[in-house]
Amino acid sequence: GMAIRNKIPVVSLENFYEALFGRVSPEYAGNPSWALEHVLPKCQGLYPRIKRVLNLLIAGAAVAALAPLWALVYAAIKLVDGVPPIYGQRRVGMLGKEFMLWKFRTMAVNAEAAGPFASGREHAARVTRLGGWLRRFRLDELPQLWNVFKGEMSLVGPRPEWVKEVEVLEKVVPSYHLRHLVAPGITGWAQVYYRATSNPKDSIEKHHYDLYYLKYFSFALDCAILLKTLKRIFIKDSLLPVTNSLRPRFYGLTGRKLADLSSVIVRN
Repeated sequence: GMAIRNKIPVVSLENFYEALFGRVSPEYAGNPSWALEHVLPKCQGLYPRIKRVLNLLIAGAAVAALAPLWALVYAAIKLVDGVPPIYGQRRVGMLGKEFMLWKFRTMAVNAEAAGPFASGREHAARVTRLGGWLRRFRLDELPQLWNVFKGEMSLVGPRPEWVKEVEVLEKVVPSYHLRHLVAPGITGWAQVYYRATSNPKDSIEKHHYDLYYLKYFSFALDCAILLKTLKRIFIKDSLLPVTNSLRPRFYGLTGRKLADLSSVIVRN
């Protein structure tokens, strides 16, 4: 009451955490009522329908404008690496519907045999000669503009995961299916703020960023993500700061005062 009378802003623990870290706290990430309150209204609004039209127009124009670059990358992979240049993988899309995601090939033909969470060393050993360079500047993602044009993906949204990864993660993350309430994206909030994932722990952490996007997604946020993606292209994953999570013993923070939470964050 005193804060309101003195016009002092009052911030909930949840919003304070989200503003500071850019992700949803683990406590709310597993709360079904949180999803009903914050995620479903966003998914059923007007903007998702407008976004689909914008994606169609932008993707169509980009496919036409970048056709010479596509041809150049295609020929380079064929000549230098001698492997089929286009690679397709089954991913999980909106409402859990599977689709074939297309990329320029950056890994050996049998790379999938290592499974969904191969170690970083195993992963690096299978990258082709051109693969590292293509990944460095995200050129391997160009064919996904065709997925966007077909309506299977969006320019911005939670990254669609490999079917085999989803099978693992849905067993350990109760809210993982929420990411399927919107169209998956070529880039997203998690991609500009978190490194590429190679193990279940990182994927769960990244999911908290995707939930933040689901809670706040809008035209302004999508534009911000696209601009940050352009900047992100020139930053190596190894140079990206690793965001530390609150440790598991701090997950149940609903009863703590704001000052207590601040001290926890400072120490961690």
